Amino acid sequence: MTTTPGLAVRAVRAARAHRAADPDGFRHRHDTQDTWNRWARRARVTRTLATALQVPVDAVLVTDDPHRTYPTRTGPVPGDLITITDPPTGRTWQFIPDHTTPGQAWLLLAPCPDCTTQIPLTRIATLTDLGNHLDPRTHTHLADHARDPAHHNPDCTLVHPTTTTTPREPLFTPVDNTDDLRCTLCGAINTAEGESFESIGGTTERPERCTACGTTDGDCDLSALI
Repeated sequence: MTTTPGLAVRAVRAARAHRAADPDGFRHRHDTQDTWNRWARRARVTRTLATALQVPVDAVLVTDDPHRTYPTRTGPVPGDLITITDPPTGRTWQFIPDHTTPGQAWLLLAPCPDCTTQIPLTRIATLTDLGNHLDPRTHTHLADHARDPAHHNPDCTLVHPTTTTTPREPLFTPVDNTDDLRCTLCGAINTAEGESFESIGGTTERPERCTACGTTDGDCDLSALI
């Protein structure tokens, strides 16, 4: 029969885990009122996120974010880095606060789909949001922070999408060493039909049609608008 450890055992285990993960923050939490306020606030964050994601409170650890600081009246302070260790699997998940909804939602840190650097990928407020992100049958809604170039490699296509355009093949091409034209779709020769006419804004439309297969193509002279 499995028994749940008592309060004393769980308390010592939690203290040791926090001391190992954040030795400075743990050791100095009583130094000033500001450090104690930060410690108490992070304890509240721990309880809130544990409830939202339905994990034990002692599975959540809030420490200084080594990569992000935030301005305060007394100078910049480290942000919160929230680490959840899933008890059944040992897998870790990391979050940072979503300052558009403070205390209510967080940003999941995960690899960029293109350059694989860790970025604030998507907003998480409930277990449902995390499940939607993990479900391969659904689409992850990217957070605004996800496209910040500062988080990515310079050539990341998530930030700098590349579009490749294929030049359009003309409807008719010349037959070698002759004045004949062949339809590129059906192969018929000298079946081109077309004329130019004035269109909206002084532009000139030049449609052409293959009388054999009925395909129509054309272009537009925009010089009147430039």
